[in-house]
Amino acid sequence: MEHRDEIEFDLMQMLRFLMKRAWIVVLAAVVCAVGGFAVSKLLSTPEYTTSCRIYVYEEGKEMTYNDLVIATQMTNDCEIIITGHNVTKKVVENLGLNMSAESLSKRLKVSSEASTRILDLEYTDTNPERAAAILNEVCAVASVQIKEITSVDAVKTVFEAEVPTTPSSAGPTRSAMLAAILGAVLAIGVLVVIFLMDDTIRSEDDVERYLGLSTLGAIPISEELGVAKKLAEMAKNKGAARFAKK
Repeated sequence: MEHRDEIEFDLMQMLRFLMKRAWIVVLAAVVCAVGGFAVSKLLSTPEYTTSCRIYVYEEGKEMTYNDLVIATQMTNDCEIIITGHNVTKKVVENLGLNMSAESLSKRLKVSSEASTRILDLEYTDTNPERAAAILNEVCAVASVQIKEITSVDAVKTVFEAEVPTTPSSAGPTRSAMLAAILGAVLAIGVLVVIFLMDDTIRSEDDVERYLGLSTLGAIPISEELGVAKKLAEMAKNKGAARFAKK
């Protein structure tokens, strides 16, 4: 019980220590927020992500459970085909892009809905119009490649990629918020370390806690004692001055 009381007392003392220095935490958060906003505004380039959806199917055939399992495996194959060199290189050539097929593939993301023949495609670029044009061209080229390589009859576009209006990457405001949180956490961490490393003895409890000694008494510090001491010093100085004149 005594050990638990000491821990609770230390926690309360640390909280009071932090509350007195709350302005340091606020200042660190503001400085980091301004720095994060400036860095994000000046150095980072916003990126835009657009998406489209295609449906891979066989015409005139009813779906059975086995066909559904095969379709799931086929969509996995289609993902590899879409991000493959045959599709990406053809897209670069058709649009005359100033990039390699490998860099286009890195910006292209393909995922499939569970137990379906639906594929979701996403593409990220610094130019929103170019992002939509590239992804729509990927869908067109991939549809031809999938039908030629696999046994599917058709690939239908559920919806085409549209020009994104808002960036998908973290903007200056979000960067400032994250930087402010990080600055506040770091400031609190530094203050906690300073508090834990401070072994200054300020009270009788500190003597018992840090030195393991019992206090016999305490000498109070009063303002009256301070005034009396100052008066004594002034009287002493006046007496010395009179002696010097004689």
